[in-house]
Amino acid sequence: MWHRTANIGTALKLAEELKVTGKANWFRGQTRNWPLLSSYVRKTPSEQKMAIERINSLYDWMHDIQALAKLRSDKNAVLAVAQHYGMATMLVDFSTEPRVAAFFAAHNPPSPEDGDDESCIICLNYEELIDVYESVKIVRPNMPEPRAIILNIPELWRIQSQHGVFLEYPYDTGFEQHTFGFDRIVFPTERDPNVLSQLMPVHDIYPTQKSDLEILLDQFFMLEKMAEGTRAINEIARSHNLATYHQDPVPDGIEAECFGPIGLPIHESWDSSRLTEWLTPAREEWQPISSAPSVEILYPDGSHLEKIQNIRDQIVELIIKTPKLRHGPVKWILHGIPSDSHQIIRAMELLWDGLRRWPYNINEIAEGLATIVEYGILVDQKPAARYQPQIAQELAEKCFGKLIEIEVGIEDSSYTRGYVSKELLRQAVRDDFFSFLTDQWRSQIKSIRHILQIAYNPRRTLIFDTLKSVFCTQFAPTQAVLRDEKSGKTRLYNLARTTTLGLP
Repeated sequence: MWHRTANIGTALKLAEELKVTGKANWFRGQTRNWPLLSSYVRKTPSEQKMAIERINSLYDWMHDIQALAKLRSDKNAVLAVAQHYGMATMLVDFSTEPRVAAFFAAHNPPSPEDGDDESCIICLNYEELIDVYESVKIVRPNMPEPRAIILNIPELWRIQSQHGVFLEYPYDTGFEQHTFGFDRIVFPTERDPNVLSQLMPVHDIYPTQKSDLEILLDQFFMLEKMAEGTRAINEIARSHNLATYHQDPVPDGIEAECFGPIGLPIHESWDSSRLTEWLTPAREEWQPISSAPSVEILYPDGSHLEKIQNIRDQIVELIIKTPKLRHGPVKWILHGIPSDSHQIIRAMELLWDGLRRWPYNINEIAEGLATIVEYGILVDQKPAARYQPQIAQELAEKCFGKLIEIEVGIEDSSYTRGYVSKELLRQAVRDDFFSFLTDQWRSQIKSIRHILQIAYNPRRTLIFDTLKSVFCTQFAPTQAVLRDEKSGKTRLYNLARTTTLGLP
């Protein structure tokens, strides 16, 4: 049944009435009043084949990530994740909340030139759909079944924030036309952004914070982009008859000829028995940022280092006074900074949510956040730093002194980059490192750069607790400032997951 209303407000009111009366329990907002189709059904046969291959790649990739073992064991959950991340599946997104559906019915509306001037909220009583299916399959036994997929995975924050549920809907337009007619509330397309903001805060629909599980899933899509780039480079090389060269990873992450017969063993500080808290997946349910506590920071005077220390002390004092801050997101408010605070605050949110779940101490986290403020201001004043590494390093050296850029990789081959102090990183090298070198190489290794050229497995080269501090206070904040969210690049916060640490 179609219901026509004058505007989105009355449409939402009607959808809420349908929920209260039990006539509908699932809702879907569409900016266009189009037939309900899954993204998979809309694809051509060749595109459908590629979509299946892509989902299989996601499933295979999860196999090597211990923290994703539980998610991978539920194929429905894998499908739902694939759908939620924009892959083509047989699933269609719904919400149990009419207001969320209304938000999507008004979010990113088509331009008037497109000729689509009607939006809709599709209302579904799932049990009624199943009753109709059971009746129809008596005469059409081969009809595929519509299935509900309802996930109970608190760490999938975006799905939680949207009260998301999924309908496996393997049909074309004929199903809605001839078998089961959805209730549709149709109304004129809403293009006033103020109306959208009144429905729900955007950050409560698209959380700015991410769970550790979502950070892990982001890595798959970064790897996809890397693979696409490699294919493009290979295609260019083939078209110009250029030779390409692939270098296999070095076993154990060390240059074997530089070391004695026993190589370079893993340092005891990386033993899994010592890193239990780091290796246990962080579990935390989604909390809306709109209800998060505010933390106000006053930007001080002084040198770059003095500013970092002052801001660090302010944050430490606030966390000590309110220990519960560490249990959820916060809204950072910066007073007196000499540039636009939006990007800096966003980087602080990412770093705070990335670090607070792991066993970094308060001082380390606070200094990392303070570094983001000072370094972020410098980068804002010289935007070229975001794509010119030389400028980025020059600005970072104003905060830390002599630096080295390092690349950190994890078990699935995704990686991230940032800056650390040469001196502090050198202090993190294990005390007995040189005793494992051959006599010939012992005399040639003079600097931290030399060390990273022959040994780039941090578990063999570096002391975990010493590295932890420089990672939290320098590497993590510089990666947060420089690795823009839109780039899709990985950001790493859990040091215990690193498998490589070397020069870019």
